[in-house]
Amino acid sequence: MNVSLFRIIRTVECGPEKEAVKEFLRFIGGMVSDHPALERDGNVKREIEGNTEEAVDFFFLDEQNEGWESEPIVKEKTSAGPGRVFWVNVKKFRQEKEGQPEKDRTPAGYPLLINAIIDAVWPEKDAQENTKGKNAELKKVADVFFSENLFGFFQCKRSFRIINMVEVYGPRFQFGEEKRRIDVSDPGSLTTKYIENMLEHFGAAYEKLCDIKASIGAPGVYACYAKVNIARKIREVCSQLEGASEKMFQHVEKAETLLSELDDLYSRDKGYMGTLFLAAAVCKSDSALYLTSANYFRLLLDLIKGHSGAFYAFAYYEYGRQLERVFRDWDAAILFYRKAASLNPLNYQAIFKLGCYEAHKGRYQEAVECFQDLHNMIVDTYAQSGRTDGSCKYLSLKTIQYLYKTDIWLWILNRELGYNISAEADRERALFDAGQYKKNECIHEIYGENSDAWKKLQEYHEQSLPVWIMKAVVD
Repeated sequence: MNVSLFRIIRTVECGPEKEAVKEFLRFIGGMVSDHPALERDGNVKREIEGNTEEAVDFFFLDEQNEGWESEPIVKEKTSAGPGRVFWVNVKKFRQEKEGQPEKDRTPAGYPLLINAIIDAVWPEKDAQENTKGKNAELKKVADVFFSENLFGFFQCKRSFRIINMVEVYGPRFQFGEEKRRIDVSDPGSLTTKYIENMLEHFGAAYEKLCDIKASIGAPGVYACYAKVNIARKIREVCSQLEGASEKMFQHVEKAETLLSELDDLYSRDKGYMGTLFLAAAVCKSDSALYLTSANYFRLLLDLIKGHSGAFYAFAYYEYGRQLERVFRDWDAAILFYRKAASLNPLNYQAIFKLGCYEAHKGRYQEAVECFQDLHNMIVDTYAQSGRTDGSCKYLSLKTIQYLYKTDIWLWILNRELGYNISAEADRERALFDAGQYKKNECIHEIYGENSDAWKKLQEYHEQSLPVWIMKAVVD
């Protein structure tokens, strides 16, 4: 069985470790549900008892309990439920990564953590299932993930969409503007050089993933998924560029070729849900196949029908986006956003859409209440101590982005309603959010102060159009 569903149950302070593990698991096709703000007593027992045989649970704990030094980084625990539960000893991981030579710390020793998870979930020898091949395969994929610095590039790539957010561009409450792209026509600009470097590493990763077959035999689901996934990301990056050189397109694969590979992957394991989601994403990277993506989403929804885990919320949210953006059917989309929010009350993306829907319908007061609840949820649940000490160091860039979008909406709506004092407070919060996004503290924590990869990433990040435009809108 190829494991595809994961829950990460953690303390807020384990945000950096969560982000690195989540990025890797999604790279190989895992659907990951993040449960922050774990209390250190009753909630641990409750969550373990509520686990499901469909998913693997990871508990990220950073307490200094007696004997923690002798515990492995990842250890399987027995539970009252039917599923598999692993405790991740974050305290031990942080100690061991600090002891590594500086040259090996890119990003900051995190291969230790990923390899420990691979050894625990997919051991070399398993009495019940032959996981030896999966163990070797996943370690090869992990080596590519870190050697090509995919974590950092994925984080930067995710910020590209900011330049086309309604909250930073376009008429109030409307889309109505042509899609903007990132200008890479100047070969000497920092942006051009960084994105060229990104695509070079993506291309190298694609070639290495193609070569896994030669090193371990026939690749399994995880390696095949990762190969198509990186090819899809190359297509997405290139579609967002203006004035790109021929060199940037050298590793672009045809969408039809990738879909053919995914069809083969689906025939091998129809239960691996990431395959259908990736097929939909590949379709959306080709204007001629854009509407076809809905077919894969429907197959995915059929596959998860009757299941109620929080990790399924993402599928309903994504299909809602399809209905909203492709078919312009807000009323149908909102049903799926509500379903996603009911499955996972911490799914801030779905809750954000509920606020947008109220604004779209002209119910500004209801929209304000929804966005204010969302702001409080992100600050109280995802940030906690990170927010109260004047930083967002435990928040991912994506979470800060949604906090920013939420505060922008509150600013606009409160102005519309004539609540000028509240609107000014919202504007100040949005300005703070933009500053925290630029500081990029969570990713800094992952790489460490002396990492060359961090310095190059942050140099581009601070001066990039997506980061600049966030502050410019508020100013």
